[in-house]
Amino acid sequence: MEEIIENLNEVLNALSIDTETKQCKHPAFIDKACTWCKKTKDECDNPNTIQLRYLDPDFSVTEQVITRLRDLDFDTLVKQKKLRLVLDLDNTLIHASNVEQTLDKEEDDVYEILWGMYLIKLRPGTIDFLEKASTMFDISIYTMAQKIYAKAVVKLLESKMSDENFRFSRVVCQGQYTKSDRKGLDIELSHERVVLIVDDCQEVWGDEYKANLIKIKPYVFFNHKCPLENNNDEDEELARVLDVLKTVHNVFYDENKEIDYVSKDVREVLQNIQHRFDD
Repeated sequence: MEEIIENLNEVLNALSIDTETKQCKHPAFIDKACTWCKKTKDECDNPNTIQLRYLDPDFSVTEQVITRLRDLDFDTLVKQKKLRLVLDLDNTLIHASNVEQTLDKEEDDVYEILWGMYLIKLRPGTIDFLEKASTMFDISIYTMAQKIYAKAVVKLLESKMSDENFRFSRVVCQGQYTKSDRKGLDIELSHERVVLIVDDCQEVWGDEYKANLIKIKPYVFFNHKCPLENNNDEDEELARVLDVLKTVHNVFYDENKEIDYVSKDVREVLQNIQHRFDD
């Protein structure tokens, strides 16, 4: 998140004032007031903006700012030889239950969060998946869950990583999308051509992001009649998805070729290699 704020400040400083006219260019708004000149959005000719609610509930920036941020992010990713990965939580990385029950101890990757309101079971291989994927991807969480729940799950996942400094780049929750019933990459500060999505539910993304999506089978652990009855502990979906991610990354950053990365697109790479991993 620190890198996002640093890039944002750099872009806003660069785009705030027209160097010729010395007039404010109204790059960002908080509560419909320009962050520079304090005029209302209507007084600024009502520019098209995108709300970045995961940074601040009332914060929005112009499309020009978004494009510049994505360009900066792209340069950073290429230098690090990384891509962007967007992960769902429920039924993708974990399964949750709010069935009331007392745990004697944490075992089998089952944990309590939010003062015992939820039991969380990590999908088999979750931490190994995150640790290996993080060497190739900058990882964000996009979930339809409420913020307090999502933050608790993310804190749990981060605490299990061997690298104690690991943090997800951003956590986008319920109410932070531009559409209430849809996840979207319009608020993602990376160009769509470098973003892959892993989610058990394709429908929440819509057809416009189908080419970015790696569909994973839903993970279900808790039987609500008997909450700790494990009925899906042989799951190997994250290992399968990791193989897909590795292949996309290796093809995108082909060290045997001189590549203009601006012309490359993970969506095309994914389409070309997907048949290798079809059941």
